[in-house]
Amino acid sequence: MTLEVSFTEYAETVARMLPGTDVYVAKHAHGALITAADAKQHLVVACVHTASAETTQKALEKAGLTCRSGSWFDPESPAMSHAHAEVYVGAVAYKTGEATPGIWVDAYASLPTQMMVLRQMFDEFVATGELGEATFEEFTKHADPSVVILAPSELSRFIEGKAVG
Repeated sequence: MTLEVSFTEYAETVARMLPGTDVYVAKHAHGALITAADAKQHLVVACVHTASAETTQKALEKAGLTCRSGSWFDPESPAMSHAHAEVYVGAVAYKTGEATPGIWVDAYASLPTQMMVLRQMFDEFVATGELGEATFEEFTKHADPSVVILAPSELSRFIEGKAVG
């Protein structure tokens, strides 16, 4: 069983529910993944914190916890199912025929190419009927798309820049 708590409650929760247990801190796509567990109780206390793993570990140690590198993982837990996944974001800005441009965004488990992102967008627009009978070439000519791909490290820097605590 996994208990997911906020970072501000993490140290107190571990001290109360898993006294004397080491806390594991690992790099995460969104900052740091923090886990502590008792295998006999089948309990994992988890948290995703927006600060870096190093900053998170220092804060937890300051709160009196013993930290190590790594993480407990419970594949049955919905809270943990994507904890180790690296996410790439593909975004496309395009002309719409309106005064404002359109934007389309999708996420990928591995690094896509710009053409893969653009093709995914086109296929979705065809499937939803937004393009009618336009070919891929006609679509790219009229939409004048701009594709941007953000890697997990870039996403982490965005989040880390907003980290509190």
